[in-house]
Formats: sequence, C-alpha cells, structure tokens
Amino acid sequence: MYGTTRENIRKIVVLIIVLMWSLCLTSCSTLSLSYRYADWLLYWKIDRYIDLTSDQQPFLQEQLATLQQWHRDEELPRYVLFLDDVKEKWQDGLTQAELKSIFQQFTSLWKTLGQRFVTEGTPFLIKINPIQIQNLEQAMHEDNQELLKRIGQTRLERMEKRLERVFEELEDWLGPLTSDQKFHIAGLIRKFPDTTHEWLLNRQRRQANFIALLQSEIAPSRLEQQIFCLLVSSEKGASQAYLTATQQRTSALFSTILELDHMIKPQQREHALQRLEAIIQELQNISQH
Repeated sequence: MYGTTRENIRKIVVLIIVLMWSLCLTSCSTLSLSYRYADWLLYWKIDRYIDLTSDQQPFLQEQLATLQQWHRDEELPRYVLFLDDVKEKWQDGLTQAELKSIFQQFTSLWKTLGQRFVTEGTPFLIKINPIQIQNLEQAMHEDNQELLKRIGQTRLERMEKRLERVFEELEDWLGPLTSDQKFHIAGLIRKFPDTTHEWLLNRQRRQANFIALLQSEIAPSRLEQQIFCLLVSSEKGASQAYLTATQQRTSALFSTILELDHMIKPQQREHALQRLEAIIQELQNISQH
C-alpha cells in the first residue's frame, strides 16, 4: 500500500499529529499557524472539488468554524494525553503490547474525528447539486491518476520511493542515521508487502459508493451512517483480497516498527523525544487560546 510504511511509522513510531480533517503536520514551528487557518484550508479544498455556490459558502464556513471550535476544545486535550502516553511508552523502547495500545488509541481518536466530521458535513452534502457531484467525481479520478504517477507504476519504483521517504522522515525525527542503520532499514522496507493494487481498488470502490450515495435520495440519518462507514471504516464491504492484504500489512507493520525501535541509539531517541515534547507543548498552547 502506498505510503503505509512512511505514514504509519510517522503515526506511531514518529508519533504523528492528527490535528483536524486529515491535516498531518510534521513541523511544530508551523503548527499554530496551520491550525489557525485549518478551517480556511479545508474550505478552499472543498471549493476546489465542488465549486461552491454563493448560497453554500456562508453555510459551509459556519459548519467548519463550529467543527474547529469543537476540535480545539475537546480533541486537542485528548491528543496531548495520547502523546504523553506515547512518550512515556517510547522513551525506554516499545513492546508489542505497548505498540498495540498506541495503535488502538490512535484508531479511537481517528474515528471520533471522522464521526464528528461526517455529522457536521452531512447537512452540507445534502445541499450539493448534480453538477457539483460530477465535479467531485472528476476530481477524484484526476487525483487517482496523479497518485499513480507519484507513487510509481511498478513495484520496484514504489519500493525505492518509499525507502527514500522513510529515510527522510526518520532522519527528520531521529537525526542522522548510521550506514549500518540504513542498510538494515532498507532490508526491512524492501520486505514490506506491496498492497497497492488492493488498496487502490478499494479506494476506487469507496469513491464510487460515495458518489452513488450523493446521487441517491437516502434519508439524512442513513446518509450520515453510510458516509461514516465509507470514509472511516475502509474495511466494511471490502473484498477478501483487500482484507487479506490489510492483515498482512498490519502484521508486517508491527514487526517493522519494533525492529526499527530496537535499532535506535540513545541520542536518536532523545532527539525524537525532545521534538515530541515540543509538539505536546504547542498543542497545549493552541488548545488554551
């Protein structure tokens, strides 16, 4: 799967910050600024995909402002507690049980965010017209084509690009890697299963179902439930091939993370812990203003 190694190592080992609406921020120096304008950034992205009408614009702006205020008041403190727990677990090395706990906590935070986003977003989705739905469908198709170009057409291309991203991400958080570390990490990444085909098919299935839902006359309560399943529970309704690939990927991910954790030198661990503490402090500052 594209980005699985990079994204999940960043989420778990490197401890990603999920702020709001899938904004993944890796630089604490820009965290406050990015968060301050998160509602505007999301508004701009939605407008690019749908081409908002003048009537829809103020309604959406109000919905996004409400969502951001909720997220600042209720979710950011939960993220701080989560990252504090991750910091405590990670400072002396991760165990299988600790990694599983981190994964479960992250999944819970993500689902809470997804549910609220869908709840706030459903009233807006009911208002979009057939032309806007066509615009969205075309934008999804273009995104998929661009994604294939970016991740590489062949397994070898994807593997090499993934390895390059992993090295960049790890050195960003840990500091310089030794040649021995790079050699062993390269071996781990090259053994990681490539589930891109199954992932892309499932992505396209979910997108098609999402468009079909928007075109239907389903009741708002059912629309909200169905959209949540599509956007947050990616395994619901998936093929057996995708489910099998997901299990293989998760198993490989846990093994890879634990092996990487064992390679980290004390000074590298301290470097990452300091960065994590800076992000925790920044999130606390944001939540208090």
